[in-house]
Amino acid sequence: MEKSVQKRETATVVVGDNFLDECGGDYLGRVQLMTSNSGDCKTGVFPINHFAHILEGEQNDLGKEIDVLLLEWRAKALDVSDKAHPVSNYDSTSEEFLDIRERSGIANSGCMWGPEFLVWLPSIRKFATFFFGSNSARKEAKKVVAIFQMAKAATFKPYHIVKSKFDWFVARATVCSTPFEMPDEDEASKQIEKFMNPPIFVPEEEAPALEDR
Repeated sequence: MEKSVQKRETATVVVGDNFLDECGGDYLGRVQLMTSNSGDCKTGVFPINHFAHILEGEQNDLGKEIDVLLLEWRAKALDVSDKAHPVSNYDSTSEEFLDIRERSGIANSGCMWGPEFLVWLPSIRKFATFFFGSNSARKEAKKVVAIFQMAKAATFKPYHIVKSKFDWFVARATVCSTPFEMPDEDEASKQIEKFMNPPIFVPEEEAPALEDR
């Protein structure tokens, strides 16, 4: 008896250009200047005063200087006093925001507030957030907002502050004079829309290092 042979249809395998990036989910990474206060800098795992792109626990060294495109900014208050349940608030007039802002003046409170920027990082072709939550960072953020309103392209470098017996570093921005690759306009618009309309609860997968200065 002859055996019947069934023909199997084959599927076409196509992998889109952004497939691996999309596997990471909807979360944006964040930019952080890793100072000597950062745990991984203290242990020698990460270079001091380098910028990092941080996502899902992975720290990508961006170097001592970064160029970014400033896409939008918003107010943010962050309470990480309970590390298992951090709280983010984006309404600077709300009671919760004002409470976090007030408690940020208490040492080791786990509270921060200030402007947060949505940026495009041309060196790694990714969108990210950049939070200016400490006292010194908020002062620098005023200059960042001015650049956003004027040119949108900025270069960040570590800036050394020396006061009395203490010294520390913050991220300082200047207008970027180097041309770089722009993001896709549709994707940028989509990211801006999400950034400016955050959900009520926004999980913080890893809190930035606290700096009181």
